[in-house]
Amino acid sequence: MPTPQDDGNGRVTMAVLNANVLHLAREVRDLKETVCADLNDKEKRLRDAEKWGETSKERWRQHEEDHKTLSVKNWALDIVGSVAAFVGASLLGKT
Repeated sequence: MPTPQDDGNGRVTMAVLNANVLHLAREVRDLKETVCADLNDKEKRLRDAEKWGETSKERWRQHEEDHKTLSVKNWALDIVGSVAAFVGASLLGKT
């Protein structure tokens, strides 16, 4: 991620700020993809286990906990992504 540089007047250059916001947006997108993939993988494994009669109450309980955790992570990343988009738009003067 680019390091903010002072323009000599105590201000950080817009190009560096924009680059940092874009970098953050990419990181959030990558994390969301990972969280969604984890959630889909866990659900697929549980469906496969259910199909073969290998599920138990404990396995379902663990699945529900995993689903809640991943859903909260996904929700948090949505918030971070929205904030990054707002900051980016503000920096570009579009808000």
